[in-house]
Amino acid sequence: AVMSGLTIDEQSGVWIGDYIYKDLNKDGVIDTKDIDFIGNPEPKFTYGIGNTFTYKGIDLSVFLTGSYGNDVVNYQRRWSENPMNNSSNLYDKAIRYARLGLIDPNGPNDYRNVQIVGGDADMCRMPLSTAASNYDFAFSDRYVEDGSYLRIQNISLGYTFPRQWTNKIHIQTAKLYVNLQNVYTFTKYTGYDPEVGISYSNGVQLNGIDYGRYPSPRVYTFGLNLTF
Repeated sequence: AVMSGLTIDEQSGVWIGDYIYKDLNKDGVIDTKDIDFIGNPEPKFTYGIGNTFTYKGIDLSVFLTGSYGNDVVNYQRRWSENPMNNSSNLYDKAIRYARLGLIDPNGPNDYRNVQIVGGDADMCRMPLSTAASNYDFAFSDRYVEDGSYLRIQNISLGYTFPRQWTNKIHIQTAKLYVNLQNVYTFTKYTGYDPEVGISYSNGVQLNGIDYGRYPSPRVYTFGLNLTF
């Protein structure tokens, strides 16, 4: 059997524990004819929800933002999950590659006598050659993830001191407040931040690709407003 020019061979071809690609044109060969469009970076809709609550001298403002229905390419995973990649840091998942063993310990080292005996169920085997490694980490929908999210964008809590207190020290108003930005993001996306924007070579046609964009930081602000 031949798949994308690689024979069933542990050293330089496809083997037990390699990823399985879909034969879209059903010709029995995985090659460039099976390339298709995958994923859509455009959300079905985006939204924002905000409100302010007040009670006596206390005010609380909450603002939520979100996106629904868009896909994000987690491009970092293509390199950081590859146990053959020696040029950069790797995710710890790379060391949980599929372990292989013989079905019959006394049998031959043949693909009909090899099975997966350990490792992460979502990881391929440790390739024995660069050719096999390139096969396992060809670009596919494996790296396209749901980019929908709901983010607590801002929370602001303040307390305005009573006038009868501040007038005694010749201050008209005094307000103590704390403000939090990017508090928490609810998402299924496994990267740092699903809100990637245009992050790959700043190309307008390359939106939705997470190529290691620095995530939005969480910011805490404390303050005191005084009016004399």
